[in-house]
Amino acid sequence: MPTKLLFDITKFEGKPRENQSTHIMTYYLWCSSKYLVDDFIKIHLFQHTLTIDATIWYIELNTASYSDFSSLAQAFFLTHFQLPIGYDIDIDLFSKFKQYDATLISDHIHEWYHRKRLVRTKLPDEILPKLFIFSLRPQIYKDVSMFQAISEEKAILDTK
Repeated sequence: MPTKLLFDITKFEGKPRENQSTHIMTYYLWCSSKYLVDDFIKIHLFQHTLTIDATIWYIELNTASYSDFSSLAQAFFLTHFQLPIGYDIDIDLFSKFKQYDATLISDHIHEWYHRKRLVRTKLPDEILPKLFIFSLRPQIYKDVSMFQAISEEKAILDTK
């Protein structure tokens, strides 16, 4: 992989005024202009476009679950990386959060922590395990709820 290419990649920090879709489009066009069509290379080079908060997002991401660049771009734009929004208390952020059949438990846990970081107000410790367990698929919910976890960490450990 040519290392000289990396010098002219635009960077994304994750600041409130930056636009994820603009960054994705710029990066996509940059790859096209360099005749980079292999998704593995695009995914690998994408990390070099990120700095500060966006780098943290990428480090916490399970990149092995993305086989093509478009799915990584969609995760960057829609699901995982969101501009800093703070919720004073919005239980809907958790109560409407559900694990789908196709969602790996590790990805679900990652998204749980992401949503938890968005809440500015400290939620009572006794409500977090209940909200987490309630977000799981019915089969996993049934198994985990039998353990009657008293903490969020215990509930998450019980899923593994």
